[in-house]
Amino acid sequence: MSSRTHDFYDDAQAPSAGASARRANTRAGLTRWLSYVVLAGAAGLALTFAIELGLFRDMARTPETPLAPVENPSQITGGPSRISGFDKNKRPFVITAQKGVQDANVDTLVHLQQVQSSFDRPDGSKLHITSRTAAYEAEVKTLDLEGDVRFDQGERFRARMEKAAVDMEDQSMVSKSPVVVDIIGGTITADSLAITSNGDRIIFRGGVKSHFVTQKNK
Repeated sequence: MSSRTHDFYDDAQAPSAGASARRANTRAGLTRWLSYVVLAGAAGLALTFAIELGLFRDMARTPETPLAPVENPSQITGGPSRISGFDKNKRPFVITAQKGVQDANVDTLVHLQQVQSSFDRPDGSKLHITSRTAAYEAEVKTLDLEGDVRFDQGERFRARMEKAAVDMEDQSMVSKSPVVVDIIGGTITADSLAITSNGDRIIFRGGVKSHFVTQKNK
């Protein structure tokens, strides 16, 4: 009697134990699923936080190329330049340069490189001026030349010097270094040269030497 009762009890308990195991497995699976959800939620929050902080944007940004050094940061650089105007007698003049640089402190001052200039003479001819560098002051129309300065009026007048100043307003010129002047029939050297009266008067000063060749009539 007791044996049958015990067997019945064991049989009744077996399904209950299986159900408990299934419930335990279900709870374990649910726990794992919830942990995945929590991890995914945490990762999403971290991603949102990183985007808000701009971390990905900063990492994806292309490094900027460093700027090239500026030759003269106190000056405004430029390219080829052309300056034109008229003197006090309404005769035109033109100044061209391979490069013009506006002064940062003086708006009317322009620094020029590889300069070529010309203006009309009263007799209708042209006087050409070249130099390596120059500074043009637009307000007073003056041109300070430096470096292999040359004045050329054809066979009538050629002058070479290192420095000179030209007033484009009245066509007056003053050398700031020794000069060599070739004129018709000869050569003149001096420590300085001044041209005034609209270019009609030439004055040599200091250590003046001249050499003229007289052509004999045939």
